[in-house]
Amino acid sequence: MSGTSNTGDQTFLTLVQARDHLRAGATLDPASAPLVAAVIDYVLAKRSKEVAKQLRRAAKQRRDDCIRQAAEQLEEGNVHAKGLALLTVARRYRASSWRHHQDQISCPDSIRGTVHEHLWIAFKIYPSFPDGIRQIQAIISSG
Repeated sequence: MSGTSNTGDQTFLTLVQARDHLRAGATLDPASAPLVAAVIDYVLAKRSKEVAKQLRRAAKQRRDDCIRQAAEQLEEGNVHAKGLALLTVARRYRASSWRHHQDQISCPDSIRGTVHEHLWIAFKIYPSFPDGIRQIQAIISSG
């Protein structure tokens, strides 16, 4: 029985160390580190409802950051035009390439550095994507 306890203690310490390294931004996209740390917190703390809310909030914030980053790459000048263009690009990507990309663990090299990279992250990290122009405009404007 003590072997199980030692293994559990070691696992706990390993997770704490991993969480701390991720929070420091080690070998992970720093923008994603809070989300990964929230998942580890969930496992460590077993506070499912509160941590799940934090996790959803962090994921939504990351999704919104990706939407703003994607909008910045578009040539359109104002928020309304960027919102319309982004909705069009997002719908086309979801209907085409996303079907092939969604099961990949990391962003495909073929879309890195493009608007699609930000959409891939947004789709991957949060279960829903805004489908209305006002939602998109509010997200773009809030950054």
